Order: sequence, then structure tokens, then C-alpha cells
Amino acid sequence: MTEYLKNLTFSRKICIIFAFAVMITIFMFSSENSTKSSVTSSGISKYIVSVLFPDIELKTWTEQKEIRNMVTHIVRKCAHFSIYAILGFFMCLAVGKGKFLSLNSVISLDLCFLYACTDEFHQLFVSGRSGEFRDVIIDTLGSCTGIIISALIYRLFFKILKKEPS
Repeated sequence: MTEYLKNLTFSRKICIIFAFAVMITIFMFSSENSTKSSVTSSGISKYIVSVLFPDIELKTWTEQKEIRNMVTHIVRKCAHFSIYAILGFFMCLAVGKGKFLSLNSVISLDLCFLYACTDEFHQLFVSGRSGEFRDVIIDTLGSCTGIIISALIYRLFFKILKKEPS
């Protein structure tokens, strides 16, 4: 194992560290109870509502509540997608060369999917939270997007250097 770690490039080691940092961040967010989690996303939601619906005070209380709930739901799902896109990005570069539709990208996506499953399972034990398979799908789509972005950046990087990746 130590021989394997010695042979890793510096950039791969950094990507491994970042992938673990993202996983820890996801775990910390998933460990928040429902009240704390709602407070975390409500600040962003309130700002978005104020920008998109500047006349919200003119609407009925029921309409205001519907708008706020809809925006909060979208913000929460975008947060899932985004943080897993970051995980997919770093996971792909940590596993190996950032090529799309390679064994490395499949392994990266599998690892992200498994982490999403364990994350949702973990939420079953957090007060007021639930594990949702739909969130696993959103997380996996985010991971796939991150893997595609890493492959595009990897490709662009080698085109700039006028080298073809092997």
C-alpha cells in the first residue's frame, strides 16, 4: 500500500485529499438535524425569493408559503447535485486519468453512487431527516456531471500542452 502511495503523482494526491474533504463535508451536512438543515438552506432560499419574486408581499400568505417551499426544495436539490458534481470531479481525477467513458470514470461514478447510498442511509438515523432514493439519483447525476467536466478539462489541458493523453 505504501509503495502504491509513493507512485501517485502530486496532483492525484491532492485530488484524493479534496475528494475526501468533499465527502467529509457531505457527511457533516447530512449529520445536521432537520431544523439545522432547514436553517442552512433557508438563507439562500430567502435571497432567491427576494430576487425572483420582489412583489411576494402582495401575494396571499398561502401563495407566499408555496413559493418559499418550492424555492427551498429546488435549492436543496441543487445543493445535492452541486456538491456531488464537485465530488465526481475530484473522484475522477483521484482515481486516474480524467477520461470520460473509461474504466476510471466508471469506477469514479460507482464510488460516488455508493457514497450517495451510504449518505442517504446515514440520514435515516438523523433526527427529522429521511433517506430518499430520488436524492441518490440526483447525487449520481451530479457526480456524472462532475466526471464529464473533469474529462473535458483533462482533454483541454492536454490540447493546450499539445500532447495527447495516453
